[in-house]
Amino acid sequence: MPQSVAKFRTAALDVYRNAPLPTGRPAWVHELSPNLYMSDHRLHLTIAVMNLLSDEELTRAFGALDKARPAIFEAIGDQPLVAGLRGLRIMRGSHDQCKVLYADVEDDAQGRLRAVSKILLTTFFAAGLLRNGDISKLKLHATLANVAFLRGTDLKAAGAHSDMGKSPRDQVFDAQPLLQQMGNWDLGQAEIHRIQIARMGSVDPADGSYVSVHEIEV
Repeated sequence: MPQSVAKFRTAALDVYRNAPLPTGRPAWVHELSPNLYMSDHRLHLTIAVMNLLSDEELTRAFGALDKARPAIFEAIGDQPLVAGLRGLRIMRGSHDQCKVLYADVEDDAQGRLRAVSKILLTTFFAAGLLRNGDISKLKLHATLANVAFLRGTDLKAAGAHSDMGKSPRDQVFDAQPLLQQMGNWDLGQAEIHRIQIARMGSVDPADGSYVSVHEIEV
């Protein structure tokens, strides 16, 4: 899957290098920054985001993941758990003012991936770590581009831009060229071998992935 991510990033940058600029737009800036796109070893499926502020909450989260293990194993059965990643979608904003671009996740015919996700959400909710709305709003996705990744990136040398100087939280990028030319992009299938509680924004020095604070093998 790292090779698929690298191939997507290369193709996306090529799209913007060759795309005509919209009227009034002096340059592609965010769109031509490699930092906008997911790194090779950091691709993951997001099931939920938890705000764990204390050691006690971390311990509860670890226990909840361990508690969910038998039900997860039963839902998976004896075949590998596989996710297909195909098609580009936006998470927040509009096509021309996008904050997050992600790959759609294709479940198998048995719906095992969604079943596992529901088990996790229900267990974490029972542990008081999620709100009820987090369960009903399940959106399996694999982020491919996010303006939050631009944090710490110096874009001034790349040219002027209307939202230059804003924090990454307020920045956007124009996803229209990607959606038009790569909207059905297929990253392939990936076997899922572990479920992790990872620290948001962290970097594992070993391989550049997120730092896992607790995980189970599946």
